[in-house]
Amino acid sequence: MSDHPDTGLPSTAPEQRVRVAVLAVDDDGLVGSLAAIDRQVYGIDGLSIIDADEAITDPDGRAVVADFATFVEELGPEIDLVWIVHGDARPRPDALGALVAELGRNEAALVGSKIIDAATTDRLESVGSATDVFGEPYTGLDPDEVDLEQYDVVRDVAFVSAVSMLVRRDLLRGMRGIDAQLAPVAAGMDFSQRVRVAGGRVMVAPSSEVLHERTCREEVAGWREWAGRMRSMLKAYRMVTLAWVVPVGTLLGFLDGIVRLFLGSPRTLVDFFKALGWNVAHLPGSLAARSTVRAVRHVGDEELFRYQVAGSVRLRTLVNDVSERFGWVIDDEPGVLDEDELDDDSTAAGPIVAALGLVAVALATRGFWVGTMPQVGFSLPVLDPLVALDGFAGGWNPSGLGSSEPIHPSAAFFGAVEWASAQWGGASRLVMALLLVGAFFAAGRLLREMGVTGPTRHLAGIAALLGTATGAFATEADLAGWLAIGPTLGAVTLAIMPWPASWVPRIGRISAIVAVSLVAGMLAPGAALVILATPALAWALVPGVRVGAAGRGLVAADVALFAAAPYLAAVTADELTERGPAYSLTPDFLAIVLIAVAVACGIGCLAGRRHRVVALGGLLVAGAMWFPLLEQPRGDLGAAFALLMAVGVTLVVGAVVGIDREGSKAILMGRAAGSLAAVALVVVALAHVVDGRAGFPADEWTGRLDFTSSLASEEESARVLVVGDGSRLPGEYRTEGSVRYRVLPLGGPSLETARLGEPRLGDEALADVVASIAGGELVRPGQVLAEFGIGWVAVIDAPAFTAAMGAQVDMDELPVSEGLTVFRNGHPAVRAATDTGVIWRSDGGRFVGPAGAGTVRIADNASPRWGPGWEQDGWANRVSASEGVASYEPHSVRRGLAWAVVAVGAIGLVGTAFVRREGR
Repeated sequence: MSDHPDTGLPSTAPEQRVRVAVLAVDDDGLVGSLAAIDRQVYGIDGLSIIDADEAITDPDGRAVVADFATFVEELGPEIDLVWIVHGDARPRPDALGALVAELGRNEAALVGSKIIDAATTDRLESVGSATDVFGEPYTGLDPDEVDLEQYDVVRDVAFVSAVSMLVRRDLLRGMRGIDAQLAPVAAGMDFSQRVRVAGGRVMVAPSSEVLHERTCREEVAGWREWAGRMRSMLKAYRMVTLAWVVPVGTLLGFLDGIVRLFLGSPRTLVDFFKALGWNVAHLPGSLAARSTVRAVRHVGDEELFRYQVAGSVRLRTLVNDVSERFGWVIDDEPGVLDEDELDDDSTAAGPIVAALGLVAVALATRGFWVGTMPQVGFSLPVLDPLVALDGFAGGWNPSGLGSSEPIHPSAAFFGAVEWASAQWGGASRLVMALLLVGAFFAAGRLLREMGVTGPTRHLAGIAALLGTATGAFATEADLAGWLAIGPTLGAVTLAIMPWPASWVPRIGRISAIVAVSLVAGMLAPGAALVILATPALAWALVPGVRVGAAGRGLVAADVALFAAAPYLAAVTADELTERGPAYSLTPDFLAIVLIAVAVACGIGCLAGRRHRVVALGGLLVAGAMWFPLLEQPRGDLGAAFALLMAVGVTLVVGAVVGIDREGSKAILMGRAAGSLAAVALVVVALAHVVDGRAGFPADEWTGRLDFTSSLASEEESARVLVVGDGSRLPGEYRTEGSVRYRVLPLGGPSLETARLGEPRLGDEALADVVASIAGGELVRPGQVLAEFGIGWVAVIDAPAFTAAMGAQVDMDELPVSEGLTVFRNGHPAVRAATDTGVIWRSDGGRFVGPAGAGTVRIADNASPRWGPGWEQDGWANRVSASEGVASYEPHSVRRGLAWAVVAVGAIGLVGTAFVRREGR
């Protein structure tokens, strides 16, 4: 049996030899610490005092070493465990025994004690802590929380306090001890994270109680802890994590410092630069320590993330403090801007709030700027700009097995961007950035035109781009619809602005309305509904908005519809309402409550025109949520309601977050409640800063089908049949029984092929083939699929279809990646080939090849517009090879409308040069 029965160790547990390392603080505290250690029930095998700063003069006859590295080197193999204790700690007699017991019982590598404030003997200081990804600690404790044993559970934690922790000797030697350059809390975090990535388990044992006098922190500046947390990340995180944590964490720190500087607390910004400078100066040492961690690393950063809280602790704290400060402003507390200054746009507050809002949007969308553009849902690249433009302007639509239906105008818009930039890789990102910046400032300008002034209106830009409506667009990653928020707000703003007095600025205003409305209509034709309704309702509800706004809104809406005319001329009403992306237009319960509170308090308690603006915003949000309840719309109508919600939330947030101190106490309390609800909506929107994708789903398809290009022969021009979970398929898909599938071009999913046309002869034939494969009736599908130009079958999360494909005999299964099962067709599978098997290649919506006397079979849905010499070949096309070109005759009306759109857009763009002469 153990000689220490009170420790809770099993009777068969081997004796653990423990050496103690006391981190010196000062002479006064050391005496009490040594006495408490001597009273431990569990015996120790020696004690050393680590006195790197020469803080003690009387070691009481104990061994003293100059640094922790020396102590580690002197540890003999007979030592099993090392107990690290601060020199201002007072462990209870059973503290070490409890640590040893829990370490052995849970096979942990590092166990920490429950730390209690020695001054009160009952106030909790630490019971293990979590962090966020930026290294900010989160204890979960209230500032003066009393120990009522509410946290007495042995559990895994992100880090334990360095005041008292027990670690295995072998791990301590591998880690080379505690980093002596770090402040106390940061030192515990740093050591715990290094132990974690080395594969060790970090736990807290609340039964091990240690009183702490906190002397070790008295002379430590706050920025040192911040600097230590930065250094800890540099040592523990992998490079792929540091690549985004370092810049984003730096921006968050700078944002925190700037906001607190604006609130009258400059110390945070100073501490930030001190911590940053310290890490730059000590970067060589951090890199050397990083090499040590790399040598013992056994797990990835995911193990650290398991014990981290979501979001940013610093950002949450900042938002809470800002919310409290809003209350202080209403109560006219000194030290901040008064009401007149806040309502004055000429103060520095406006640019600061606008700049911070843009930083928040940039952080929340950083996933769109780093690496490749995400490919998921309807967020897809344009692979062939000429095909996108031609298909929009009456040409052939290659989506699926092809159709005569027009390509959506959003694909034509990005196709034009790619074509104009000669397919420069950054063109789409640049346009996207311009649209987001435009949306942010358009929100503020719209509110200003409705009489809402002051810098707080810029918070509406965050709500517009990242708020409740964003979730609707993110449902199926309709990136184009989301980007339409900016030009939609811009068109509404231009319609509401007072009409210029002279002709030259009038020309500029009309041109600007045309240009902005064209962009809105191209990205989301449903924007026309919002552009029409909002100015008309504003004229009816908001004083100061004249009747001309409704007329200009009608013109702008007509222009938006005209931009999509080639598309709208050829689609049915069902396709506008039942095809395309799905939109979740019912916000979560919290958002509904916050919007309701903001609207109710704004209408009932705000003065001036603000309460009318809130009423207008509330009406738009209610319409966006109520009408779809009748029948949940998809496609362009669904996008219209999502945009309507975006505009409504913009007006509500921008108008409610304001300062007005006139009125009764009840009125002031109502304004404060509405303002807090609106701020909460902004805070919820800022949660997207963590995911960095504005709430859009993670990338699914970037490079996922690259294997088709690497394994295909140069002559091959095959399609890919993708089968799987519908939520993971790019764009639209078809359903046959329980099988969901779609056909993709060899290059992968693209925006021009995202939306499928109505099923035609070829689609119906392919559906029969898919059903036969799924039912196990077709054991040689390769030859049949080759007739459709399908050279590959890729299966994602469809085990039944994978099993059915496993029974076939003429397609080879290839190992590609986890979660993706691929079958390669052994039969030649091409879209276009002559009678003799000569392959013709696709060239911007047509096929070209050597001229000859025979014919060419085009494996697309039959259409008599293909030529020359078109014949129907079953469900496919057959044309003459005499000219060496097979082309599709475009629809003349749609082609003419497209050219008219180009002409109107050019005129509008040129005319915007006169806007600046307006003199506003």
